[in-house]
Amino acid sequence: MEPLILSAAAFAASLLLLYVGGKKTLQGAVCISDSLGINRILAGSTIVAMVTALPELMSSLVAALWGSSHLAFGNILGSNIYNVPLIIGLCGLIREFKLKNSLVEKECVLVIGLGAFLTLVLAITGNAASWLGPFLILVYPAFVYYSVRSCRMDSSDKKGSNRDHSLAKAAVYMVLGGIVLLGGTLLLVRSAFLIVSSTG
Repeated sequence: MEPLILSAAAFAASLLLLYVGGKKTLQGAVCISDSLGINRILAGSTIVAMVTALPELMSSLVAALWGSSHLAFGNILGSNIYNVPLIIGLCGLIREFKLKNSLVEKECVLVIGLGAFLTLVLAITGNAASWLGPFLILVYPAFVYYSVRSCRMDSSDKKGSNRDHSLAKAAVYMVLGGIVLLGGTLLLVRSAFLIVSSTG
């Protein structure tokens, strides 16, 4: 029983580390976008989205390297199921989304299309084929390029930008946050593995 309690405490500590690391890296990403005057939609769909996905990315990579590919795949599916209904739903309760004729509208179509494609491949083959990795990795830079080309800086974004942020300060936030994220990820995967092992 004692190992289970220690594992649960380590799991809780890992969540705290992920929160702190994610917050710092997010602050760094926002500073970079404000300093460079990047369109807020573009910053949200690229820099901020990439930073907030770091915990899932790192935990999945660590789980895969440790031979727990099922844990990694479950984390990917679970995080997407969690993000779409809960986060979008809560934000929708606070304020209405206006997606018509916006970049976000096109991104929603892309997400639905990729989800349907992945579901079809899994249904036909019964596994995540190795060729899916290079294909999906190539989709991301193509998406970023499309977002940069499609997004235009407008006056509302310029007004909301704070150009006084230091890029050096942003870099420190990103590096320190990334280190904390990595530590929290290693602790999270290890403690989750120990909890599953002790209860199984």
